[in-house]
Amino acid sequence: MAILIIDDESDSRTLLRTLLIEHGYRVRAADGGELALATIAQTRPDLILLDIRMPGMNGFEVCRRLKNRLDTQDIPVMFISASSDLDEKVEGLRLGAVDYVTKPFQREELLARVGTHLELGRLRRHLEELVATRTAELHESEQHARNLAARLIDAQEEERKRIARELHDDLSQRLAVLGMLVDGIRHDTDGSNEKARQGLIEARDRLIELHTAIRALSHHLHPGVVERAGLGEALRLHCAEFSRISGTPVALAITGDGRRLNPHVALSLFRVVQEALNNVQKHAAATQVHVCLSSSDHEAELSITDNGSGFDAQSLNRNTGLGLNSIEERIRFLGGNIRIESAPGSGASIQVNIPVRSTAAARAATLS
Repeated sequence: MAILIIDDESDSRTLLRTLLIEHGYRVRAADGGELALATIAQTRPDLILLDIRMPGMNGFEVCRRLKNRLDTQDIPVMFISASSDLDEKVEGLRLGAVDYVTKPFQREELLARVGTHLELGRLRRHLEELVATRTAELHESEQHARNLAARLIDAQEEERKRIARELHDDLSQRLAVLGMLVDGIRHDTDGSNEKARQGLIEARDRLIELHTAIRALSHHLHPGVVERAGLGEALRLHCAEFSRISGTPVALAITGDGRRLNPHVALSLFRVVQEALNNVQKHAAATQVHVCLSSSDHEAELSITDNGSGFDAQSLNRNTGLGLNSIEERIRFLGGNIRIESAPGSGASIQVNIPVRSTAAARAATLS
C-alpha cells in the first residue's frame, strides 16, 4: 500500500515516514501542495496524509483540488494537524476528508486509522471491480437476449411470409377457381329451378368473401408492399383499407422518402401502425386517427394518435397482450425507443424513434 505525506514541517514528515515504513507501507513525502499534486499525477497513492497549515497552498485547497479531479477524487485523505479547532475539523470533513487526526498523535491510534482507511479503500476498489464485472456480464446477457429476440422475430416474420405465400398462391387461387366453377354452374342451371340458382349465387358470394378475407389475411401476415413499394405506399394502402372497413378516418402525413429506410426499420414501423390501428378498432371507439411518419438519413419518427376512450397507461403491460410487447422489443433491438401515453377518456398516443443507420439496424440485417 502506498501512502503520500504532504507536510511542510521536515520533522513531522520524517516521523510519519519512519513510522509507516516500519509497518511495511511504501511512503512518499512532499513539502507543499503544488509538488504533491504534481507527484500524484505521476504515481497514485492509496492514502494521503495531509497537513492543513502550510505556506502557499494550504491543506484545504489541496483537498479541494484533489476532490475536483476525476483521477484523484476517490483517494482517501486524512488531515493531520496541530490545530484542534472544531471549525477546521468540520471544514476538512466537509471537503471530503475521511478522517482528522490532531498532532501530537498516538502512534497506535494513527496506525489503526491508517490501516482502517486503507482497508476501506481496498474494499471499495474491489466492490467497484465487482460492479464493473457484473455490469459487463449483464450487458453481455442483455445483448445475447436481444440477439435471441431478433432471431425469434425474424423467424416469426419468415413463418408469416411462408403462410401468407401459401394462402395467396395456393388457397386463394383455388377459391377463385371454385368461385368461377360455381358461377358457371349457375349460368347452366335451368331457370325454372330458382331455388338452386339462388343457392349457387349465395355460394358464389360466400366464396368471393372468403377469397377477399384470405387475401387480407395474407397481406396482414406479410405486407409484401413494404418491400415492393416502400413504407410510405404500404401505409397509404393500409390506412385507406382500415378507414374503409372500420369507418374510422385515418389522417396520414408522410415526410421524407420511406423507400430508403432499412428493410427491418420499415417493416417494424409498419407493424407498429398495424398493431396500433388494430387496437383502435378493437378498444378505442375513436372517431379520428392521425398517423405521421417522418424519415431522414439519420432517424425515422412515427406518431399515432387517436381521440378514443384511452386506457390506464400504468396497466399497459398487463392488458395489451403479446402484440405490442413484441413490437416494443423489436423497436428496442433496433436501437430505437417507443413511448406510449394515454389516460381514460383522453385518447392514446404512440411515439417511435429509430436511428435508421444505427449499429443495431445493421446488426439486424446480418441476423436475417
